[in-house]
Amino acid sequence: MKKKCFLLILVISLTFSGCSLNSLSPEKITTDAAVMFYTNRSYSVVIEDEEIVKELTAIYNTLKLKKTDDEIDISSTINIVFYEDKKEKAILSIDKNGLLYLYRDTDNIYEVINKNFKYERLEEIYTTYADKE
Repeated sequence: MKKKCFLLILVISLTFSGCSLNSLSPEKITTDAAVMFYTNRSYSVVIEDEEIVKELTAIYNTLKLKKTDDEIDISSTINIVFYEDKKEKAILSIDKNGLLYLYRDTDNIYEVINKNFKYERLEEIYTTYADKE
């Protein structure tokens, strides 16, 4: 009986560890400001509104990613630099297709696999703040 229990636990452990290899998430962060800009535009916006910063941070913290060999569409890439106490915490560069790289690591491209991720919301936030300037 002990052998069967041990084998069952081993099989379950291996099964779940295999699932975690298929997706990953960036390290969780806390922030108090963000800067957003498009790769192909020189205009950036600073966001310090607590609710919007919280929303952007939640988007980052809930990302589920899968490594891919696809190429990022530079023309639609939005960059978000996250700050806490005026110190850079993280960088997210994501295109309209849900492809991204983290921290300036352009050699490692990931695909967002969250079903609820909306690139359009990032565009909306950027546009809202760009229009305020």
